[in-house]
Amino acid sequence: MLFSILISLAFSQEPPPPSSPDDTEDTPTDQPSGEGSDDTPSETKDNEETDTQDSEVEDAESTSPTDEQPNPPSVKPNAPKKSIEYEDLDDPPPTKAPPKKKKKQKERIVTVDKPVQTVFPMLYSGLERADALRRVSAASKIDTASLGPITFDEIIIGQAPSSPSNVEIENCRSTPVSKDRLRMLSQQIQNEIVYYELEKAQKHLKDAQEGILCINTSLDFQTAARIYYLAGVLEQILGNEPASIANFYEALTLRPNLQWDANFPPDALPFFQKAQKRVAQVSEVPLNIVPKEAKTSVWINGVPLTAEENALLFSGVNTIQIIGNKIYTQKIRVPADTPEVVLVIPSSLSNASTSWMHKPEKQKEVAIILTRLMEESTNVYLHDQGKVWTTVIGQSNWAELNVPRGAMNASIFSKKQIGRGLMWGGAGMTAIFGGITANKYLRAREAANSAQDTDYFQVFDESRTNYTEISKDYQYWVGATVLSLVTSGVGFYMTF
Repeated sequence: MLFSILISLAFSQEPPPPSSPDDTEDTPTDQPSGEGSDDTPSETKDNEETDTQDSEVEDAESTSPTDEQPNPPSVKPNAPKKSIEYEDLDDPPPTKAPPKKKKKQKERIVTVDKPVQTVFPMLYSGLERADALRRVSAASKIDTASLGPITFDEIIIGQAPSSPSNVEIENCRSTPVSKDRLRMLSQQIQNEIVYYELEKAQKHLKDAQEGILCINTSLDFQTAARIYYLAGVLEQILGNEPASIANFYEALTLRPNLQWDANFPPDALPFFQKAQKRVAQVSEVPLNIVPKEAKTSVWINGVPLTAEENALLFSGVNTIQIIGNKIYTQKIRVPADTPEVVLVIPSSLSNASTSWMHKPEKQKEVAIILTRLMEESTNVYLHDQGKVWTTVIGQSNWAELNVPRGAMNASIFSKKQIGRGLMWGGAGMTAIFGGITANKYLRAREAANSAQDTDYFQVFDESRTNYTEISKDYQYWVGATVLSLVTSGVGFYMTF
């Protein structure tokens, strides 16, 4: 009995065998209560670490890569390393989360602000500059130093006719030539073709065709047609059929009744006939001339326009000439599908054209012309007869500004106002003093005749006395009249 008790005590104090991580993980949790009470502190600590690690594995499995976990859960340094089995898990073991994708930076869009307008053009008639500046400044709230007074005569200098339509315009690119020079070149080219001096003919034809656009007088369209005709003959000799037909076509647009010249070989005649057929089939395109007042100064393909006539261009090449203070000759190439061609002629403007602003139908024409003369989006002002308008270049509408009443009153100390006062005051005094002078002259003449015709000394003496007194007054009023005329002349000079 005693022996069995000793053996039992010996077995109960034997230390438990060390457990591996696998044994620990596979150990069932529902142990008998007796065995659980005999666990040592190290076993309890191992079990707690295993439970903690298992929970961390579950957390790692439930966390997706998008949760941005940089590393898997780490084991405390003091805890023994343990292997974790994933065979019974649906997801693969946690791996290092992929690096964050850098967000693509948006490209910076650099915006360049338009330069601020510092000078504002102010169109006026050329008269009363100070008054125009004062009124425009008061109406626009812009300082006079920021206003740039300018007249139409100044802005149209060197501005050739142009078009906002989809057409091609060719201008003079050489020095001016005369009619006689073109006629001489035409005859010279004909002789060179006849004698087969083709290189010389080519050179002179180039000079002649450029000279048509650079003529300094009204164009002789018959001479121009002859030059294009000779060019067609020459191009046929050189074997260039398209150029030959094109030159014959231009000749026929200037002279529709042009006939084949039998002095040349008939080799180019088929090309000439093709050009005739093309002219007969060509379509016409309406031409809108701005301003309308310029219509009577335009020649189209050798025909002058009238004020009532509807202007038309051919689809293709046209030769036009604008005759005014300066002569412009141009070629306009019009595509066949063009619905209308707008031709702007700035040279038809004058300083007096500011008065067009009083007519609503003319305001649009002024806006179209200024679009061809000034930079787009420019604020511009126009003054005429005390009224002020404004627009933005590129738009067709004008807005009339309110001019304060105080700005309407002209300065009484301005040079022109003083000049006007002297001019009209002198004119009035001249009329009055001249009338008195004429009256004195007639009375003196009457006294002289009376003294000459009488036979009585008493009458003669009285008439002579009257004549002497009236003569003194007459000389005085003559001097006053001359002084009034001088005053009026000085006033006129100061005004204009």
